[in-house]
Amino acid sequence: MWKSQRRVLAFTVVVALFCLTGPALSQGAPPEGDVPQDYADTDPSAVEVFREELAPHGVWVEDPAYGLVWVPSVQVVGPDFVPYLTAGYWGYTAEGDWIWVSDYEWGWAVFHYGRWVWVPERGWAWIPGRAYAPAWVVWRVGYPGYDYVGWAPMPPSYYWYGGVAVSLWVVPPPYYVYCESRYVFTRHVHSHRLHGYRAHEAA
Repeated sequence: MWKSQRRVLAFTVVVALFCLTGPALSQGAPPEGDVPQDYADTDPSAVEVFREELAPHGVWVEDPAYGLVWVPSVQVVGPDFVPYLTAGYWGYTAEGDWIWVSDYEWGWAVFHYGRWVWVPERGWAWIPGRAYAPAWVVWRVGYPGYDYVGWAPMPPSYYWYGGVAVSLWVVPPPYYVYCESRYVFTRHVHSHRLHGYRAHEAA
């Protein structure tokens, strides 16, 4: 229990520190000028509203485990693509929320709506969702102290079948990446990702 409390306390300190020192920004609305509105994440419009925008950059497929998903093209994102790590950086909004700022022109959709899931033989796939967030991720802090920060795409709790959102029986585990806390807000955070024993140590 004490270990868990230390993690929470450490993470609170990290958030407070970076909100004071990180790059301030306010990410714009989608290209068409729409302002994010209040939708239920499982609003049926999610199935169609992103389809045309994302089609040139990947493929829409029906996966047997996760229903309708969008898989980005390897030619577009590269073979080592990881959501919330590749081609982007962390900043924070005027309200102090942490936000993922993507370098992809279509990043406004897949990093602020829906959920990512790792699918064997497909790689990372995106499940449409309609609720907006600065970033759909979960966070953790390495133990001991707060020298390391880890984050992962928030696992989905539903999938789309025939245009209807269906609850997943088993929620997939999050896949964390880690870096030293001092590098979280760097412009090329992907280059500071920990690998091997250092990632294990941070976890």
